[in-house]
Amino acid sequence: MMKTARLPIALALLLAAAGGTAPAQRAPSAPPPDEDVVILSPFEVSAEKSTGYMAAEGATGTRYAAAILDTPISVQAITSEFIEDFLLLDLNDVTTYSSNFVINGNEGSSTFNVRGIRSNGVGTYRNGMKSDGIYGPVAVDRVEIVRGPNAAIYGATEPAGLRNIVTKNPTNKPFANIRLAGGTDDFYRATLDINTPITKRTLFTRFAASVEESKQYVQDFAQFRRKNLYNATTWKIGPKTTFTTHLDYVWFRNQAQNANTMPFVQALVELPDGAGGTASTAAYVDRFGSGSWERFQNMNTSGRGANHEMEFTQFDASFTHQFARWLSLRVVAGYIQRNQDIMRTAVGTPATRNLWGQCRYELTTDPLTGVVTGDYVIPVRTMTSPRGSYLYYLTDTSGSGSGSYLGGTLGGVYTPRIERNRLTQSNISADLLATFKTGPVAHKLLLTADYSIQDAEGRSRLAIERDPAAAGNTADPDTWTHWGGLVTLNDSFWGDWGFTNPDFDYSLDFFNASRWNYDTAWTDTQQITKGVMLSERATFFRDRLIAFAGVRYDEIRTTMIDYLNAMNNVGAGMVDYAPGGMRSYAPDRAVTMQSGLLYKISPELSAYVNYSQSYNPNRADGANRDIFRNPLPASRGEGYEIGLKAALFGEKLNFTLTYFDTDKEKVPRTARNDLGEAIYIPGSTDQYSNLNDINSHGFELDLNARVTPSLSVLFATGYTEVSYTHVQNQTEQYLLQVPPDGTPKWMGSLALTYKLREGFLKGMNFRLGVRYTGPMLVNNTTYSVFGNSKVRAPTLTIGNRTYQQYYFENPALTLVDGGLGYSWRTGKVNHNIGLNISNLLDEVYLRGMRPGTPLSLILTYDISLK
Repeated sequence: MMKTARLPIALALLLAAAGGTAPAQRAPSAPPPDEDVVILSPFEVSAEKSTGYMAAEGATGTRYAAAILDTPISVQAITSEFIEDFLLLDLNDVTTYSSNFVINGNEGSSTFNVRGIRSNGVGTYRNGMKSDGIYGPVAVDRVEIVRGPNAAIYGATEPAGLRNIVTKNPTNKPFANIRLAGGTDDFYRATLDINTPITKRTLFTRFAASVEESKQYVQDFAQFRRKNLYNATTWKIGPKTTFTTHLDYVWFRNQAQNANTMPFVQALVELPDGAGGTASTAAYVDRFGSGSWERFQNMNTSGRGANHEMEFTQFDASFTHQFARWLSLRVVAGYIQRNQDIMRTAVGTPATRNLWGQCRYELTTDPLTGVVTGDYVIPVRTMTSPRGSYLYYLTDTSGSGSGSYLGGTLGGVYTPRIERNRLTQSNISADLLATFKTGPVAHKLLLTADYSIQDAEGRSRLAIERDPAAAGNTADPDTWTHWGGLVTLNDSFWGDWGFTNPDFDYSLDFFNASRWNYDTAWTDTQQITKGVMLSERATFFRDRLIAFAGVRYDEIRTTMIDYLNAMNNVGAGMVDYAPGGMRSYAPDRAVTMQSGLLYKISPELSAYVNYSQSYNPNRADGANRDIFRNPLPASRGEGYEIGLKAALFGEKLNFTLTYFDTDKEKVPRTARNDLGEAIYIPGSTDQYSNLNDINSHGFELDLNARVTPSLSVLFATGYTEVSYTHVQNQTEQYLLQVPPDGTPKWMGSLALTYKLREGFLKGMNFRLGVRYTGPMLVNNTTYSVFGNSKVRAPTLTIGNRTYQQYYFENPALTLVDGGLGYSWRTGKVNHNIGLNISNLLDEVYLRGMRPGTPLSLILTYDISLK
């Protein structure tokens, strides 16, 4: 439901809360004496205006530098000081210290939930350019988080918000820093950061580099390696003209933990049919972390050789010029190249069930309540790995491609798969900012125009052995042997090396057709975006009232060529390449608006309200099409916020308290029948999607305090209610009572740092980080009679008896991190040694669909020269 009508109510509440006397004017603080004062352009954020771990200024919410206290938008900016103190090695870890952020992906993933709404890979920016979640640790100066719909500022995005990685700039003073780190499970990391003026006051450059490796994972064979090279150069062409370049190169190789074992165990169970007998049915009987899973937690079905390799390069250059005191221009051009190669195991339809084997339960039915409970039968095999032994339950079944346990072989589950994805993106934008007055009213008028073109090619192939009995018949999917003639699982997988693929070489070239002999996907997608935006910020009544409004027009043209077939179904057999491919064309236009009011109750306390819109074109691939194969319309969103911002006690206590209400419309969901099975387009094996609507509302608090010169506190908490408000599919109306997956109602975080500044322990520092995530559904597609939540799912009928099914729920999780350190100085050199402890309580938990990091220790040594 559109909420434009709700805005006057929120505005009335704001004005009621804002009653009081006019604030006294705060005298500007004098800058510290510095013979090399650098004059910043209106687009540049001052790195010195930070209090504790949060910056006081940001540019992401408005596209120009503005005090967060004076911005009628929910904005946080986490500084590199916090990132380094807590040794946060991944962007997702950084943002979990902000309210209402839930991570859904692995390292380097751009998928996350904000305020209960999934980002779908479009919520991450780097220096204002749309980017992936690729994280180069030595490049980051701060991470700015803007919540709420913001398409009127950046174009296509999700209504929940975005995060912008702001990379480091050089300064006019030289310094150098080296950090060495080593830890448990073969962790090591080395970083270098050097800043030097080439010519005084005119030309500065900064170079940073890092290399790291880690095996701090639960599953066997998992390993992460990353290299990061970074350079930034600033040329002060004149007192009013600046040219700055950033070059960021990130390479990583992730031999990832496999998600195929997560998060459920499926078994064949015998349920009473209400007529004195029983019937066998496949049901989910267990879930991650609930006991039985513990026996399998180290098993990595990807094996030793599978890996995900990424090479990411971003170059951007900005030119700023101040024509007059009131008129400034910024032009930014950028280029991104991403090369991604993925070697992994592909899985057939019954993969999860087959992985755990066709387990059987011995059931006990309470004669009074009818409650069914059960436990596994005696296992037929014990599997070993470098970390120990765990039980694997199998029973003999039959059927081609069923992944059955026959004659000591578990066949038909895994097949080597290689993916080759290439992406390039070019951007250019121009911002013209006018600052002027009309009588007592001060204005900031911004005109923006931008253009981007993105080309992405994605290909994937399998290595499959043909069935000799059906040689020559390539149209029949049954001519392919059980999904895995080359890697049938047999006793060689259960030896001392654990669960691995000992004889398969994943390093073979993608174009080696003798090995990679089965194409599953080949698409080429181009997206061209043109946008123009106009925004106005007006200040009234001696800076007491700030009004903000913006409007943006975008044209997006998406063209996709599918060189195989419409849906790339793996089971469809080899398809001859169609000349020119099957072309999908999806043009889209959007007008989005944003408005807000901020009232200064006092110089240190502000109340604000805003309303904004968003849109995001749905992808033209996979099941993202309607029953007639047409591309889906763009998802759209809108929302409003009302809140308070404070910078109290000389900016020693800063917080933002917000209530939000957000709608997202036209959200794709694969069409399913009343049994939860995917529905296919009539006369084909292609799936399609229906469009649903979602509402999310709640509150959040982000607080940063310098309690004493020694004690710093960062606190965040949030509460979110998210639900479907409209479900198009008539067989899934039960979803109206089911929250979308991956969203807890409550979550929060606390970070404490205490630094001793006098006495014989001077130089010691202590750190504590606590992150809490409340109970949440694992997903909203998996349920059974054994579901452990109170959320009802569709019923199950066995003979004459009907069973109520429930969804599975992950319990509440509290992660505790800690650390201590000691700093000292010898001459002009600063030293620091530290110990960081991650997951101090050694909690077992999921990070997206993979196990989270276990208890680990890292020792660091820093040396810096200024």
